[in-house]
Amino acid sequence: MTPPEPEGPIQDSTNLTKEVHQQVFLSSPTPTLIFVKSTGRIVGANTATTRVLGYDPAALIGKKALTLSLFNDSPEQADLLAELRTSGSVQNRELTCLTTTGEIIHLLVNISQCTVEGTTYFILTASEITEQLENRRTLRANEKQLLRFLNAVPFGILVVDAQRKPIMANRAARAMLGKGSAQDVAGETLNEIYAVCMAESVEDYPVERTPLVRALKGEPCTVDDIVINRVDRIVPLEVTATPVYDEAGRITHAIGVFQDISERKESAEKLAVTNEQLIETARLAGKAEIVTGVLHNVGNVVNSIGVIATVVKNRIRHSRIRSVSRTADLLREHSDDLAQFFSANEQGKKIPAFLSKLSIQLVQEQEEQLHEMEELIQHIQHITEIVNIQQSMATAAGLSEMVSIDNIIDAAIQMDEPSLHKYGISLTVECPQIPPAIFDRHRIVQIMINLIKNAKNALLATGKSNKQIKVTVSKIDDENIRIQVEDNGIGIEEDHLERVFNHGFTTKKDGHGFGLHSAQIAAHEMGGSIAVHSDGKGEGAVFTLNLPLKRPNLAVSIEPPNIPNTRSAEPG
Repeated sequence: MTPPEPEGPIQDSTNLTKEVHQQVFLSSPTPTLIFVKSTGRIVGANTATTRVLGYDPAALIGKKALTLSLFNDSPEQADLLAELRTSGSVQNRELTCLTTTGEIIHLLVNISQCTVEGTTYFILTASEITEQLENRRTLRANEKQLLRFLNAVPFGILVVDAQRKPIMANRAARAMLGKGSAQDVAGETLNEIYAVCMAESVEDYPVERTPLVRALKGEPCTVDDIVINRVDRIVPLEVTATPVYDEAGRITHAIGVFQDISERKESAEKLAVTNEQLIETARLAGKAEIVTGVLHNVGNVVNSIGVIATVVKNRIRHSRIRSVSRTADLLREHSDDLAQFFSANEQGKKIPAFLSKLSIQLVQEQEEQLHEMEELIQHIQHITEIVNIQQSMATAAGLSEMVSIDNIIDAAIQMDEPSLHKYGISLTVECPQIPPAIFDRHRIVQIMINLIKNAKNALLATGKSNKQIKVTVSKIDDENIRIQVEDNGIGIEEDHLERVFNHGFTTKKDGHGFGLHSAQIAAHEMGGSIAVHSDGKGEGAVFTLNLPLKRPNLAVSIEPPNIPNTRSAEPG
């Protein structure tokens, strides 16, 4: 059985394929030339050669491809021909070419060969890359300019890829790392770059903790505990590292910015030494302030003792006790006839009445002298108390102990109480019941002496008759207390409020500007703070001392619970 005849003519599939290939070749957007290998003559050219190179495809047929002015004017032609003879093909060769219009363009040329029906042909394709090359040149120029900028930065900048390989280091980075050029850094591993130690230690810095490694794991960070052990010196560094992400959110690089902080470290060390010296000076000044107060108060008491001693001396000098001696002498002269002497002698008759009056006077003198001696003893005891307080302050510096806050305030007030009485200053204390806590007695007394003395001076500068200082203690919360020293003195001008605690600042002619400054330092050393408020000149001032309440962890022997203190020291 024969197969049925097909309807209509049968098309030649081979001819159809050739036609399709021809059409694809002619319409390709890439300039393409086909020339015979043996003769070099062009047998085919598509329409893109006109658009890009300026040649008419029909006019190219029969001409030798590599003798066109397009290539003759190219300085790279010799290299292209040599490569073509050697390997039989050309791969991605960049050529600078001249079009028929005289325009210089850049081409990326590929030449391959094929054999058809015994004839070998070369197929040349050329893509214009002029714009790409210009972009590349611009990019390179920008990269060079950026590198110049980076080299001008005084901070080290190091860029690593995801495999921890350094790919860029600016001049400062190379100097800090001890590398002479970019090539000295590039190619090394991050572990080799970071031959570092931990600050103040001989131990190697853990590689996984280095900032760039942490940044490659997505952790931006800044550290300042890295040192590089250079041959010539040790370089402390502060390093900040940041990850770099691509459009897909993957970490491709990390950038590390680091700086030599040798000067900062040296400055910090010098500052620490200076602060220690300043604190020590302030502490000594505070002790000197206490000693000065002690001497002043003892001096006042000694003056009183001198007055009492003078009174006692004058009374003894003018005492009637000498009359007793004269009367005894008279009686001794008449010892043989005392009865006759008392009854008949005029002097003898007056002796009984005289002795009666004398006894009354001597008793009165005794009582007066006993009173003066009691005052003398009290003053001497007061001196002893002042000296004991000063000694306890001197030995307790920096020592915290369990004590009631009102006892500390009383100790501070006693140091200056005679002076307050002398100048007619009324001082009142309001202190609620606050359980004993751990305080640095010395520093608090030092602060309170400075604040009370400051308030006293502010009051003396006003000339007021009603001079008042009020000390108020209150609880801020369960962990903090507040002590306020308020006066109705001269006040503080607004532009002075921010400067009263500055070292050396004073408005007194004979002031040294150290008392309030040392008080602020002492407050900070105890974890507290001190501040001042005044509504202005003539409106008085309030100094506020905030201190932490520290409780003991274990049961200890403490003072008896204190009761609310409303102590008032009125001028005597």
